[in-house]
Amino acid sequence: MLSELLGVSGRLMLRALINGTSTPAQMANLAKRSFVRRWPSWNALSKAGFTDHHRFLLGMQLERVEQVERDIAKLDQRINASWLRTRSSSRV
Repeated sequence: MLSELLGVSGRLMLRALINGTSTPAQMANLAKRSFVRRWPSWNALSKAGFTDHHRFLLGMQLERVEQVERDIAKLDQRINASWLRTRSSSRV
C-alpha cells in the first residue's frame, strides 16, 4: 500500500497513470524502494479497466490539488510578510 498518495512516488505514479502508463512493472519503476516489493497490487488497477476517461478525471483532480497547494503557498508568503511588517513596526 502506498502510504502517501501525494508524496513523490505517489505523484509520479498518478502522472504515469494519467499519461497511460499502467502496467505494474512500469508503475513499480516509479516507486521508491520501500514500495517496490508491494507492486503486485497495481495488477488490480491494470485489470480494472482504467480508461481514458478515468485518466482525464484523475488529471483534473491532480491539477486541482496542485492549484490548492500553490494557493496555500501564496497565502503563506502573504501571511509571513504581514507578520514581519507587524513585528518590525511594533519594535519601533
